[in-house]
Amino acid sequence: MGGEKLLKQVFDLCKPITGNMPTTWCGSTRKLLFDLCLGHVWSSEDVGSSKDWEKVIYANLRAREVQEWKEGLQRKSKLRLYRTLKKDLRRESYLALPLDSRRKLTEMRSGTHCLRIETGRWEKEPLEQRICKVCVCGPIEDELHVLLDCYPYEKIRQQMFQTILVKTEYDPRLMLDDREWLKDFLLGCGVSDSTTRVEVSRIVGKFLNTMLRRREKILLEVSRR
Repeated sequence: MGGEKLLKQVFDLCKPITGNMPTTWCGSTRKLLFDLCLGHVWSSEDVGSSKDWEKVIYANLRAREVQEWKEGLQRKSKLRLYRTLKKDLRRESYLALPLDSRRKLTEMRSGTHCLRIETGRWEKEPLEQRICKVCVCGPIEDELHVLLDCYPYEKIRQQMFQTILVKTEYDPRLMLDDREWLKDFLLGCGVSDSTTRVEVSRIVGKFLNTMLRRREKILLEVSRR
């Protein structure tokens, strides 16, 4: 900012007087710089060219946004699965899917679904008591249980695996011993190619829709007995 410009002259006059007053123009500028770890610029006023300064501001704003996002993830217990899937703050490719599929995927990833791992938390049930009422085999009804284990969904699960193999040439059945890999492959970003990743998400979203409808039907039949 050239010293001859009126704005710069006003800033130079106000800085020593109002620089420590947070509600003033100079004070809010100072606070913002320190919040972005750029406090040294407040003293030196050395920002280089406007283009370079824009890059610095963008990078520091981005770094602060990512840090706040990571801290927010740690504060919410329901995001236990999401924390293992979401490594970067960016738009996920599955959000391009039709509404119903992307909604089910979002619910499953973020813990906002109807599985007992989540509904039991609302009722303050101990974790070990949030067992699956569909298969009644003793395991906790969480995301991986319905995705990989619960036997009433086995037929549609195998259909999902087969469709993935046909459409992408990946066979999830070969990785059944590596649940972490399967979790990231089916619900996360386990595939580097975005086109393949969207296709896998589309197939998994269809499975989730079918599985949840079947779950609702089974639980309704159980409640009538």
